[in-house]
Amino acid sequence: MALSQACMASSYLPCALRATPLLDQKSASLGYSSIALIAVWDYEEYLKEIIELTKQVKTPTGAGYPSSLNTAGKRAIYDNLDKNEGLAMQVDETILFTKEHGWIGHPIKEKKVRNALRRVLNEESLTIAILEIVKLQDEYQ
Repeated sequence: MALSQACMASSYLPCALRATPLLDQKSASLGYSSIALIAVWDYEEYLKEIIELTKQVKTPTGAGYPSSLNTAGKRAIYDNLDKNEGLAMQVDETILFTKEHGWIGHPIKEKKVRNALRRVLNEESLTIAILEIVKLQDEYQ
């Protein structure tokens, strides 16, 4: 039975690993089995794709963020302020200037940050929402 027929008959092989008659002839002339060649090629492509996806996760580009929003915290603020870059940067600066060490979970220190945000945002419900988002960001710890 030719290798391609064996692959077609084998239900446990994924479609990407099924051999073709042309590949059978080419790989046989090289002294390799078709399955090994396809598996190696497919695995190399898979690894390249994983590397690209990992790069995108580590440094999200192409997401449409302005260059000034270079941290996850700034992007989270920007996303929740209707894509207002100026206001997001102002909120970021306000938090960094106002927060004290160990501010999260400390009522008086949190109130100080909330009051500073309220002066920038001018809306209580938005201030509370942004404060909760900021508390989840590592850069503002």
